[in-house]
Amino acid sequence: MATAQAEGTDTSALFERLRKEAECLLCFRTVEEPKVLRCHHSFCLKCLNKRAMEAEKEGKSEINCIVCHSSVKIPRGGRFDDHRTSFYLNRLAEIVSIGVSNSKTQICWNCNESKTLQSYCFECEHFICRACEEYHKWDSLTHSHHTVLIRDLKEQDFDRIIRRPVMCEQKNHNKQSVEFYCHDCKVCICKLCVDELHDAHNIEGVEKASEQSKLNIMDNVQKLKTRLAECEEEVEKLQKGAVKREQNMSAIEDEIHKNVEEAILKLKLHEQEVLAKLDNLGNEQQSAFVAQQERNASRLTMLKDFLAYGENVLSNLSLPGLEEHYTIFKQFEQALDVDDDDDDDDSFNPPHVNYVPNKEFADIIKSVAWVKLLFDSLTLRNLSLMAISQWKLK
Repeated sequence: MATAQAEGTDTSALFERLRKEAECLLCFRTVEEPKVLRCHHSFCLKCLNKRAMEAEKEGKSEINCIVCHSSVKIPRGGRFDDHRTSFYLNRLAEIVSIGVSNSKTQICWNCNESKTLQSYCFECEHFICRACEEYHKWDSLTHSHHTVLIRDLKEQDFDRIIRRPVMCEQKNHNKQSVEFYCHDCKVCICKLCVDELHDAHNIEGVEKASEQSKLNIMDNVQKLKTRLAECEEEVEKLQKGAVKREQNMSAIEDEIHKNVEEAILKLKLHEQEVLAKLDNLGNEQQSAFVAQQERNASRLTMLKDFLAYGENVLSNLSLPGLEEHYTIFKQFEQALDVDDDDDDDDSFNPPHVNYVPNKEFADIIKSVAWVKLLFDSLTLRNLSLMAISQWKLK
């Protein structure tokens, strides 16, 4: 029981892998009528025709492959019907449609009725329904045929199923396998086709034509390998160039950070030095202002006192003797002389302060402006290490 379950699980996983392989990347469903583009990627015919119609509405004459992004010219008429059909994907889609949807009815090759297909006959090389499988077991002509339930198919069985002979697509020839290749018409044909449609054409057996085709393909494969190696070498060079570019850009970035940090440090030191000088100057002026204020306050007090005394004398409130008048006059003169003497020396008139950057500071500003101009006027692509290295803070 456990073994049977494991085998069923393996078959389901295999069908799921085949389903993904047969998936159209435009509609994300199992591919239908897969058409091969020039880039050898395949998609549903309906999906390609839909994309062509949408592109033509936008005035475009090409569509892009969504896998490799190569341009594909839209055929005349806007349809891809005449493009080559992928034989492999067609077979794969057939297997997937049978294996994934066990309940879905399809035409049984043996009885030609719409039924649920259950087994594959490796002698008949077709999927058959349950009734035909039972018939195979007791019929004298088919009882020795090797039939396997779909759920029991192995990976090697799928390979045989995909490689089974191709049946002729001509009407009333569907029971005939293709055995010949017509070089004139470039198609595989059956015996009936040779007699009915390709008389006097250059006909060759499928096996022989296939061998010659394989030789031609092998020659092209070798050329492709050489070209692939060249492309890989170019890609590697490009990647190395990208790494080198990143390293170069990183080095430039570090250099810029370093120089800017040095500039900031020097500017900060300059700022501290100039502000310290400004503080000293301010302190000196403040001290001079305070001293002048104190002198002015003392002078005002003295003048007010003398003025009050003089007014008191004039009002005869306390008339002194004449001998005191001389002393009073001298004191008034001394007070007035002190005021006159201090008019020029003690007046507070601080000088106007200007800020003029020194040469080092000015050089830093010029360097920063030069670098900005360089980045504004040159593209990053043409910017060289030599140009950047000229910006050095001393």
